[in-house]
Amino acid sequence: MRGVLCVDRLPGVGGDRPFSAHEEELVVSAARFVLRAIENERVFGRLERSKAEQDQLYAAAQRLSGALTENEVLQAGVESARAIASFDLAAITLVHDVVHESNGRLGANEPARESADRVHEVRAVAGAADFESLVGLRFGDNGGLVAQAVKSRCSLPHRGDHDPATQVVFTRRHPLRVELPVEPLTDHTPEHPSEHADAHAEALALLDDEAPRTAEVRSILVVPLTLRDRALGTLVLGARRRGAFRDFSQGDGQGSARRTLEVLASHIATSLANARMLAKLEELATTDGMTGLLNKRVLLELGQQKVRAAARYGKPLSVIQTDIDLFKRINDTHGHDVGDQVIKGLAGILRRLKRATDYVARFGGEEFVIICEETGAEGAMQLAERVREELSRTTFHAQSGPFQVTCSLGVACQPYDGTTWDDLYKATDDALYVSKRGGRNRTTLADGSSARMASQKVAAR
Repeated sequence: MRGVLCVDRLPGVGGDRPFSAHEEELVVSAARFVLRAIENERVFGRLERSKAEQDQLYAAAQRLSGALTENEVLQAGVESARAIASFDLAAITLVHDVVHESNGRLGANEPARESADRVHEVRAVAGAADFESLVGLRFGDNGGLVAQAVKSRCSLPHRGDHDPATQVVFTRRHPLRVELPVEPLTDHTPEHPSEHADAHAEALALLDDEAPRTAEVRSILVVPLTLRDRALGTLVLGARRRGAFRDFSQGDGQGSARRTLEVLASHIATSLANARMLAKLEELATTDGMTGLLNKRVLLELGQQKVRAAARYGKPLSVIQTDIDLFKRINDTHGHDVGDQVIKGLAGILRRLKRATDYVARFGGEEFVIICEETGAEGAMQLAERVREELSRTTFHAQSGPFQVTCSLGVACQPYDGTTWDDLYKATDDALYVSKRGGRNRTTLADGSSARMASQKVAAR
């Protein structure tokens, strides 16, 4: 039943005369006509809403398809949510596992156990400026709505109402409050009665100088970003108005907005997975799989670019080449697995000692190359010596016992040892050969730069 149609006669216009059978049939026909009109309007309304939702999802899909990085996906996600729902806060959280290795209470020959803690992080925020400080907030599985939505892979809370006294969204130390604008009272009547009552109470509170000029978020919707059977994070929407998301849970067609947000969340999750896969492919294409350093192809491109830039702007540039001494003997004596550990050990030293402006690559086998921008011969030699000394002090372990290794290095500088990448690399290679021939475990400066430094010392006397 949709409603009731009441018909009556006015006094003096046949008010005492009962309705005839024909008149009753007319009323019934009129009721059917009104019902059809109401149903048609409702159908048209649902079609209009469905079309609007499809347009919103299409626009969201367009934004997300153009997002290639994780940050671009997050920004496109919160912008798309703004077009679907009215809110004071929109945030996207991501979840990842932090793995810990523990040897506590284990036997001497028992392998270490690994445990993982789930960590949530707020990565993107839109809406009121009050919430910008939430970006970067990290928290564990604390039983809050975000953590529960990830665990259950269901949108929470069911009716979208938020009680700050009993519910936690992110953490208890970060309650959601919005600074209220100072505006005069008006006769404007909002669409929702609860919104009118809330706005009136807030406006009256602002008249009191001692009253807090903030309002709590009274409506919350946390939608998981689900991909297959795993939640990558959540889409969080918040509003000051009570019941802002309550209609979303109804089953009379008003719940379509909630479903639209859930579809949007699914699109965001898929785009996130694609962005991460793209980043992984880029990493595989540019880095060495064993050490995580740049690979030879990338360093060759960088070397040519940096040499040209240094020549154009008249800046110094140095190249260091290093090679592990007697590496074949290490592999033959201790095995290739231990040899790999030695390579990784030297890579870790290079990564730790390099400056932010230096580029380090594994050039092949046990050979590594460093490009040092705005660095002359003296600075490059100091870095090379630190690398050599650090490696010589490092102890590696094999089944036969602990052992140590050394490395030899060659250094060349632009423009004294060459003005092209090929010339500079050949100069470092020649200098490295001199180090090897001279007994290994030493650093040699290329002839051109060595002569330059010698002449500078003579001139300084």
